[in-house]
Amino acid sequence: MKNYSKLLFLLMMFLTNNIFSQQITFSKVYNFDTTSVAYSVQQTLDTGYIVAGKINKKNGEVWILKLNKYGDTLWTKTYGDSLADYANEIQNTSDGGYIVAGGKNHKVDMVNYYMYGDIWILKLDQNGDTLWTKTYGGPYNDDANSIKQNSDGGYIVLGTYLGDGSLIIGVLTLIRTDSLGNILWRKDAAEYGLICSWGMNLEITNDKGFIITGYTNPCNTNANPFLLKTDFSGNQQWVQIYDSLQTNPMFEPSA
Repeated sequence: MKNYSKLLFLLMMFLTNNIFSQQITFSKVYNFDTTSVAYSVQQTLDTGYIVAGKINKKNGEVWILKLNKYGDTLWTKTYGDSLADYANEIQNTSDGGYIVAGGKNHKVDMVNYYMYGDIWILKLDQNGDTLWTKTYGGPYNDDANSIKQNSDGGYIVLGTYLGDGSLIIGVLTLIRTDSLGNILWRKDAAEYGLICSWGMNLEITNDKGFIITGYTNPCNTNANPFLLKTDFSGNQQWVQIYDSLQTNPMFEPSA
């Protein structure tokens, strides 16, 4: 236990010294006279930044904000219609534009206070103008939390759909598309043994496969994080589920 404590203390001191040695380049608040939320940011090729989220115009729209390297606003754009739309992630693309993943709602059940929606992908040019959009979904509520561009110019999308129409039974879905957003293949949680699961983030690995984070069993209090590794075709290579209730041996009291 003492060895672990010393290692953690030194690591914390190193991280703390690093954090406090950094200078803040800028700090900005962007006021649009209504509620707005930023969910994703990336540095752009011109050393500025691109920000994506949601702004509560109408019932909610996708909101994109382009900044220079000092955080000054170059342009803002919104995308959507009369129902609640939002962006969870934005990424640079090889043509200098952007790819955006989120959700697009298309129906409201006022009796059960439930909204139905689809995964929504938007391809934008460098000025934020729409090149194309795609929706993917089932009969209930779907959205995407993560998107990346593959080496072939297409995209890999990580989403979740509520398979039975409830608000808790999530089903992870992985979609690979071509450069225009047309589906090449789709894999769902059953193929990975993750029936009740939510996909949160996705990264492309050195072998051109995918590593996915999320959590299982959101329908009870013992939700557990997982890591899922697939190849380029979405075939499972391994999956690890981590028991969130299991005691970490690093923090067990010494005898």
